[in-house]
Amino acid sequence: ARCIFGLRVSLLVGFLAMSIALSIGILVGGIAGYYKGWADTLLMRLVDVLMSLPTIFLLLTLQVIFKPSLITVMAVIGVTSWMGTARIVRAEFLKLSAQTFVTAQKAYGQRPRIIIFKHILPNAFAPIGVIAILGMAGAILTESTLSFFGLGVQPPHASLGSMLNNAQQYLFSAPWIAIFPGAMIVLIVLSLHFIG
Repeated sequence: ARCIFGLRVSLLVGFLAMSIALSIGILVGGIAGYYKGWADTLLMRLVDVLMSLPTIFLLLTLQVIFKPSLITVMAVIGVTSWMGTARIVRAEFLKLSAQTFVTAQKAYGQRPRIIIFKHILPNAFAPIGVIAILGMAGAILTESTLSFFGLGVQPPHASLGSMLNNAQQYLFSAPWIAIFPGAMIVLIVLSLHFIG
């Protein structure tokens, strides 16, 4: 029962963290890919700088600065994992904005907001969906890692990572306390990778 509850918390963290990352990534990548020029250069250099930072140390630092909680974990994982999404969205927007249907909308005098949200974004949904699913698996692994180190989801909430942390002292006397949460992490991440 605790594994099922922990899986529910881990899935919630993964889903909401990836929603935050997708929102930021689509916004930054869409602006960079559609408007090009100085906006593209500035935003992509920002992405390069943020991608060069070691993510695990940034996550640990932010978790130490802010009080560890369920919301903090989701926000920190989401804010530190949007850069790859922004790059892929930018590439899709660059490719799609050169298509004839976008050129026709521009010639028709359609506003950029309508072109972006009604014409380009729906056509870029396939790679964004794959990014979302794979990113959710990564967010679940990150949350499990943080919770294992005691910096993630705090009691009374249970997550699969915190269950693994609590199972260390019973590893030889009751190994199933560690086996089932570990197996759940493997199965959910493997399932999300297969879906992606």
